[in-house]
Amino acid sequence: MRKVIVLLNISIAGRTSGVERYLDNLTTGLQEYQDYHVVRVNFWGGNKILFPFITKVSSLLTLVDIPLPQNFGILVHSSYWMQQYCAQAYTFLAPLLSNTSINILHVHTLNLIDFALFIKKHHPSRIITHLHCITWKNYYNTNRPLFNHIYKKIYIDKDYSIPFSQLCTNRSELIAYTKSDKIICVTSCASSFLYNLFHIQRDKIYVIDNGMEDWNKSGLVTMKKKDVPSILFVGSFTDSKGLDYVLDAIEKVDANGYSVNLIVAGKIFPRKRELFEKHYKHLTVNYLDNIPLEALTYYYKNSDIGIIGSLQEQCSYAAIEMAMWAMPIITTNVDGLDEIFDDGINALKVPTVFSLMEGLSVDTDLMSKYVIKLITNPRLQYMLKKNARALYCKRFSLNKMLEETTNLYNSMFE
Repeated sequence: MRKVIVLLNISIAGRTSGVERYLDNLTTGLQEYQDYHVVRVNFWGGNKILFPFITKVSSLLTLVDIPLPQNFGILVHSSYWMQQYCAQAYTFLAPLLSNTSINILHVHTLNLIDFALFIKKHHPSRIITHLHCITWKNYYNTNRPLFNHIYKKIYIDKDYSIPFSQLCTNRSELIAYTKSDKIICVTSCASSFLYNLFHIQRDKIYVIDNGMEDWNKSGLVTMKKKDVPSILFVGSFTDSKGLDYVLDAIEKVDANGYSVNLIVAGKIFPRKRELFEKHYKHLTVNYLDNIPLEALTYYYKNSDIGIIGSLQEQCSYAAIEMAMWAMPIITTNVDGLDEIFDDGINALKVPTVFSLMEGLSVDTDLMSKYVIKLITNPRLQYMLKKNARALYCKRFSLNKMLEETTNLYNSMFE
């Protein structure tokens, strides 16, 4: 009998995230393991589906799609109503679970911990919570004063005595950390976050880098010759992705007499885009909106520089994809990005700056100088491209991620 691996995630219709990137790679890779039956469960927000349905892709993979109620954001705050919803959703999943051996419940959205615990009551199961992001850091987008307060305490004052009520965005988060059997982090800084602020035992935490299939089959590191260099930014509309800072840096590049073409791949609110287009109308900016990876591949292959302006990031798939396609990269030094890259070796790292008045920001003067440095120095470009490609091959291959993940799965089946 095959071992059952259940992947649990919440997806929003029309929005592609790094978690979806991860799950697509994991699901594809696990098909090579004949002793696993993977059940990928997507809970859909938005209007993508109205009714649950099950698709048997093969003897090794089954897809389950379940709609979320419109008030799910409110629902997660109520233990009683979450239990009622879990009971309904469980009826669709139960026939796919094993009653005779352990089920691995691999949770990719913290809000689904109640559902995983509900399953565990009815089937022999072990729960892995996958920490793709540190949730309080999203306060940068939703509550900047609170973000700055927590950031200062942790990173400036080294004071970890912060109430759970400030660190946790809802009741599910603390439950996920304490009730899971194991936790996978994608960075060492996330592991330290769990240990220092939630006092989670080290032997419960595993750090596994994200990985992905190699789309750059040739592995070639080539140089492009263009009259106007193209710079690629990949990220969503959220403030923490730092597009404001990237545009400010490109404006300074332009003011120094260097013309560049900035390509922005990612969904941006129409109003925000209008403001950008009005303020930076003198710059050449191509807004692509949210495009699939297949289409994005063209820009990875044909752009001259990759740029990352994030104020918070874990094991970024945009960074991994840029490295895989052997791009010279300019990045901020926050969180996981600082762990991924070595400054001057496989990327140029721009420090973030924190002040009580402005909070966390990016040194756009230095970012603009790095852009000019790269477009005027082909030898530096080539060195960074070659080393970025080597970094991908060493740390972020799909095989490496699968090996470490399946080793954890198998240890929990024993």
